[in-house]
Amino acid sequence: MKSIILIAIGVFELTMNCIAQKKDIVYSSDACIVDSLQVGIKKYESFFKKPVKELKLYALVVENSNEFGIYLQEYSHLTASGLLDLIKTTDRKLLINRTTAISVIVPADKMSLQVKKDNIAYLPLNGYYVKVVYENNKQKVVETAFLF
Repeated sequence: MKSIILIAIGVFELTMNCIAQKKDIVYSSDACIVDSLQVGIKKYESFFKKPVKELKLYALVVENSNEFGIYLQEYSHLTASGLLDLIKTTDRKLLINRTTAISVIVPADKMSLQVKKDNIAYLPLNGYYVKVVYENNKQKVVETAFLF
């Protein structure tokens, strides 16, 4: 009887470990956000003269009251660092289409052990910017720009 209970506990723990390591895919509820991000991706493609599969993109999502901003950035210029490690290992992904998912980081990630070892005070807020506001419980893109 004890062996059956131990086996059941082991299977349960193994199952929970597998579920906990599943990627968090962030879906945007409004097509206007994905469309705006696709415009930014196309601009990066033309700027770097590479297809989207070869671009190293990530998104920094900053939320304020009743709005949020997405900073789409390219990270091929980063040297080995905690920020680069964070971008590559995060489980948060923004699904652009069936084949493209972009890593997502948030400002609170600067408290992660990976970024703390870099001794940086803030995450860079540059790149292709998409500002989204909530109007009547719907998301609306109100601004896009390249910030340098």
